[in-house]
Amino acid sequence: MKLLRKFLVIFALMVIILPGRVHAQENLRTVLSVDFTISADQYSEKSAGRQILSSLAINNGLSLYQVKIDFQANVFISVQHDSSIGQQTLRAKILNQKVNGNNYFRDFAVDSLLFPASIRGVLLLMQGSKHLISLPVDLMISEPTTILNLPDGFSLPPDSLSAQLTIEHLHYDQQTELKFKQLSSLINSYYAYNEILKELIDEYGVVSLDRKQGNIAVFIAWHQISRVNSNIQQYDFAKKLNLKENDPQEFLQNYSTSKRMEKRAETLFRQILKTDEKGNLNDKRKYVETYAQLSIKYLERAHWFQPYIASGFKEVAQIFPTQDEKNKLTEIADFYDVFNRLENASTPQLIYTHFVDLAAKAFDKNQFVASLQLLQNATQIKKWFDEVVVSDAFLMLYYQSLDGVMTSYLRVSINAYRAEKFEMSDKYYNKALTVYQEYGGGVTEVAKDIPVFLHFTEQQIELSQNLLSNAEYGKAYALLNQARNIRNCKSINNDCPQIDAFISLALQGIFEQKLDIVDDWIFQKEYDSALVSLNAAKQFVLSSEGYFEPFPTTEFVPPATILFNTFYSWGENLLTGKQPEKALSFFLKAQEVEKKYLLTQNTRLKILVYNATVPVILSQIEKANFETWANRMKNADSIYWKAKHLQIKYKQESNEELNTAFLALETKMEQRKCVDLKYRISNLNDLIVSRINSGKFDLAEGFLQEADSIINNYPKCLIDNSETKILEIKYAALFEFQNGMKQVKEFENNSKFLAAITQYISLDDYYLKNNLDEFGIEKPSLYNYVESSKKPELTREAIVYFVQRDAYLEAFRYLDLLEKQHVPARETKEFQQIIGNGIGLMERGKTVESQQLESVMDDNWFRDFQQARIAVRDWK
Repeated sequence: MKLLRKFLVIFALMVIILPGRVHAQENLRTVLSVDFTISADQYSEKSAGRQILSSLAINNGLSLYQVKIDFQANVFISVQHDSSIGQQTLRAKILNQKVNGNNYFRDFAVDSLLFPASIRGVLLLMQGSKHLISLPVDLMISEPTTILNLPDGFSLPPDSLSAQLTIEHLHYDQQTELKFKQLSSLINSYYAYNEILKELIDEYGVVSLDRKQGNIAVFIAWHQISRVNSNIQQYDFAKKLNLKENDPQEFLQNYSTSKRMEKRAETLFRQILKTDEKGNLNDKRKYVETYAQLSIKYLERAHWFQPYIASGFKEVAQIFPTQDEKNKLTEIADFYDVFNRLENASTPQLIYTHFVDLAAKAFDKNQFVASLQLLQNATQIKKWFDEVVVSDAFLMLYYQSLDGVMTSYLRVSINAYRAEKFEMSDKYYNKALTVYQEYGGGVTEVAKDIPVFLHFTEQQIELSQNLLSNAEYGKAYALLNQARNIRNCKSINNDCPQIDAFISLALQGIFEQKLDIVDDWIFQKEYDSALVSLNAAKQFVLSSEGYFEPFPTTEFVPPATILFNTFYSWGENLLTGKQPEKALSFFLKAQEVEKKYLLTQNTRLKILVYNATVPVILSQIEKANFETWANRMKNADSIYWKAKHLQIKYKQESNEELNTAFLALETKMEQRKCVDLKYRISNLNDLIVSRINSGKFDLAEGFLQEADSIINNYPKCLIDNSETKILEIKYAALFEFQNGMKQVKEFENNSKFLAAITQYISLDDYYLKNNLDEFGIEKPSLYNYVESSKKPELTREAIVYFVQRDAYLEAFRYLDLLEKQHVPARETKEFQQIIGNGIGLMERGKTVESQQLESVMDDNWFRDFQQARIAVRDWK
């Protein structure tokens, strides 16, 4: 077995030296063979590898240790040396992996899901018979190539290299396990639904459905067959399991038969509904009963099969929540409820009630899971049909069934705990809690007046007692707190006194464990860690308000006294040794302990803190002076305020020595800042001119604004602002123009097109008035701007603008632009007529020369314009 668990691969190597690139040379290029047998004893109980092998064993009828998987692969190893940079690179790549042995899950090959995530072992590099280095390796199968790091300073010789690979472990990760579980679950469902299909075919395939069997038989047949087929459809077995290549149970043939049966049932269903015949009250009651019993049938059949088959039958017991199923029920309800005057309850109401009644019977038999499934069916009917009235019994039954399921799991958990099978205990407790989280979360709102989950919380209390006996106080508290929340307890020691009594025991146990941690740190002379743990213990007590009455002050005193004396003594020794800064840190810790935990005050400690503070603050001031000299003003500011904070904190504001030192530091810092700011202003002035010359006007304006801000905010620096003011005056018109253009764009983006046009035209005049051409700015052209925007809405506003000013020829330019923008002529009829009238009036008695007008004479798009123009021009 050792040879199987740890297989040493020694491969006779042929070393190949290739020229490669100019500087790169391969010193080793070889392929090693891997042949390793995977078995359960190589994996811990909770590992992904163990879970995969366990699943293969259970589903293939083998014991865990009978499962063996033979993994084979090639590992390509190369060593490349790049002489240009003096670097060696060791690469490994896994090739041609395959598995044999127990690589089937039932009748399906699952080879690809049995590949491990990585190969772990040791790579031995040798020169001849000389051992050079052993490298631990973790080669990822999914990675194209793994780069193996050589130790710093280690270099492989250029020739006669060989390699050996020792495989120690094949690692499976959680992602591989998840994919395996998903596929194995799908395969199990394949077998389950094939069994269901066979029973369905036995029921409806031998004796074909016929209308003579009656409307109830036809309705139920369609419900049943379509529910099975709908469940199957969601799995997509054919594609995911590649059933065309391998279909060991002839599933596809059975499914095809079922689809034909469903089609036949639907045809008969439609034929019944098309007739004038309507259902009678007896048939209605019998239909309701049979529809609900359909779920009972599948729940009972589930008991006859192994769990992996039974799960499919339980799924079919649930109503499939599709619109198609609702439509069926709606049509059937219409068929039966024609006689509703004689019986108030509708068909959906009767179905709902029947499911609740069946759930009650299941509950009485302690069949809690079945009860919940039947109640979920009732809930689905209520979701579909608003007229259904929820019965008084429903909520109580629902929560009692949940309580039954959770209590069953918890009983197993308690028994497992008593038997010291703690893993199993945790597993079943988590199952119980999952049921509560999925189905019982709304209990405090929906049914707060109903005493629910009593059995479950009683079991929680019982399990917590076992945990308390074993000093597992944290687990006990978590469990009791859950019980408290489930019972909706509010006032401590009043609503749930039994639970609160046990919670107090659990919290006291946790508190004592936290104090034990403090004692351990003190014993190890780790006093800082002890203080952190002591503070954590106090915070724990404070956060458990109501359970520690009175506050356990005396229990903190022994460890706190030790910490105080230690910090105080260390601080005194350091102060005597003229190390005031370090001394102060310990005095402050001693002061913290005294303030939080001790009942008496040490007056000498205050004097020592006072004596240690002045040298520490002066030291900080000196550091700030140095940072100022080094022109690291951010650091200087930070240190200055730290020193100021210490001065205030330790009430040294009137200390003349400190105030003199602070004043000198402040003067230096201000002078240094002023020097820097003056230099910054000079630099900004240069940047403004530079950016103007390069056409980056926005940046130039930003620099000018920064310069103004500095000058205005630091008047004490007496910064010369003359050059900045000259630049501000010189470029004022330019910046005004640029901001105006931005406003035009803003108007356009906000669909204020007329405002955009008005602003743009004003900028045209502003451009000429201020000679802005000297800055290389192109003269504004409204037409070019409107054309480049490609917005017909803007073009229309331009037409309105010029028409209002009787500038009809200019308006016509924009009418022509609308045609170029592919605006339909019919949408411009009013514009065409107004402009045509205006230009026609201009042409009366004189010639208006316009090449643009001549170019559209025969253009049908301008027909309305031409008609209006000619009518006005030639009017007598």
